[in-house]
Amino acid sequence: MIAPFRLTLAFLFAAVLPLAAQDSWQDDLRNYHGTVPLVAPQGYRVVAKPSPDATSIVRVAGPVTLGVVGFVEAGGQRFYLSEEANRKWIETGEDPAWFTAGGSEQLPALPRLVHTGEGEDPDSGEPVTIAVHEETVAVAAESRWPVKAAAPAEGEVRKFFPAAVIAAAPGTVDFQLFPNGDAPTFGYPFAEPSFRELTSGKPAPLIRLASRPDRDVFRLVIEADSLPLSLFQPGLVYLAAFKDGRLVELSTGGDAWGELSPVSRLGAPVFHRADVLEFAFPATLVNGGETLLKVKPGLIVGADYTNYGLIAQMGAPFDEYAPAEFQSGWTLTISSEGKTTLAAPLYDGRGAPGMIELEGLSLDAAPPTAAAVYTPEQFKAFRGALPGKLDPAAVGDGWKTILATKLGDIPAAQRGPETDGSRF
Repeated sequence: MIAPFRLTLAFLFAAVLPLAAQDSWQDDLRNYHGTVPLVAPQGYRVVAKPSPDATSIVRVAGPVTLGVVGFVEAGGQRFYLSEEANRKWIETGEDPAWFTAGGSEQLPALPRLVHTGEGEDPDSGEPVTIAVHEETVAVAAESRWPVKAAAPAEGEVRKFFPAAVIAAAPGTVDFQLFPNGDAPTFGYPFAEPSFRELTSGKPAPLIRLASRPDRDVFRLVIEADSLPLSLFQPGLVYLAAFKDGRLVELSTGGDAWGELSPVSRLGAPVFHRADVLEFAFPATLVNGGETLLKVKPGLIVGADYTNYGLIAQMGAPFDEYAPAEFQSGWTLTISSEGKTTLAAPLYDGRGAPGMIELEGLSLDAAPPTAAAVYTPEQFKAFRGALPGKLDPAAVGDGWKTILATKLGDIPAAQRGPETDGSRF
């Protein structure tokens, strides 16, 4: 996981608008950290501008739930910008429609504030007030895979925890969960300062969310032969994504790794070419040492964008724009549909993922229950573990290391759509 950025209004204006706001509502727009679900039990009215005297375009009866990304406060009322309206505004430049529920709206409660103190902004390096909130998340004792893929719901929120494999047998994998000291704040109504507030110098705290699962251990029940057991070796640590308490995704290496939510780190891969590409990585284990993680991915993509010509050229000799160190940035993702995706370290100008430093803001270790296997001390030591280099001869005949040779063409069976690398 890369160092988290602050989704400030200044950032958004730099991405999609001139530096100076063009209309007064743009000066006063406050953005949420992602999309927030808003419930309007009595319905809402749509207006052409965020103003108390604006004429209603339409009235919508309640109860209804919308995903909102920001608001403007005017005349004692809040006028909200929906996810869809915001997207259209960015794409077309036309003024969006707004909606107001007249104060009857319901937003999720903010998590408990546990600490406020001075620190350093990991993005700018400048001193900043850091406000740390804490949540406890309900996790189901058991999840079952594979499941049928479902389209993401508007404002869908996922919760993430490091999950270490305790034991694996045909049909079941047991995991131990650890707290996430720097969880995403998406889904909560944390609002960034407006453009007007930013330019006036109004200080705004840097928000951090510490997240705890409500159980130490959970079980994944897997349909026979849907996923190889080699992906679930004891001691491997994945970043587990939960939705409504159910496990929906596992990822490890590269972009999944962060200082406060560490997962197994993957060394530079070796690979074997037959009908499809197979990869092997040295991977760190929470209980010390490392193991060999082999995967025949169903899909190969890029971390930020996908260009198969560039992925084929990955490997020695290296240059300053794609150094050998980047090859430790591959990311493996396993979806609840039973699909495996391997993301190559193809970055859109941001460089390799790295750790964040938030001294003194991590969660205090909770006493493990009898169900827990790995200790907080093991997890702490695991944070700094680095994998070694993998000798392809130790894996088998015909294996090559990316540190000595180019990867080569990606087979058609492991390709998906290409993207252009432009995220804004």
